[in-house]
Amino acid sequence: MLFSSCDKNDPALTKTQLLTQHKWVLDATATGFIGLGTELSFNTDKTYTAEFPTFSDGGKWEFSADETKLLLDRGIVIISYQIVKLDENNLQLKDLTPGAGDNTITYIKK
Repeated sequence: MLFSSCDKNDPALTKTQLLTQHKWVLDATATGFIGLGTELSFNTDKTYTAEFPTFSDGGKWEFSADETKLLLDRGIVIISYQIVKLDENNLQLKDLTPGAGDNTITYIKK
């Protein structure tokens, strides 16, 4: 007789693994944001692409040293986001751009 069980000692996914394991799409239930349908793809080589309804963008990404911020380098400007939530199904970011206010954006697993 064989039994299968989940090993409770399985290591948790790293933030890089969580971020790069699939595409992220802007949460359709989020209100007040232009660009519904926006998709983000983060790659293990530290590049990303952003697909908007009318154009594409991309660049390089990295975490801050303490992995609490996501930094997107578009070549001209670096955009900084506070990571509010990152798990297997949700990516929630707070825009840290001066003057952005409490602009929190939610993406879900595609």
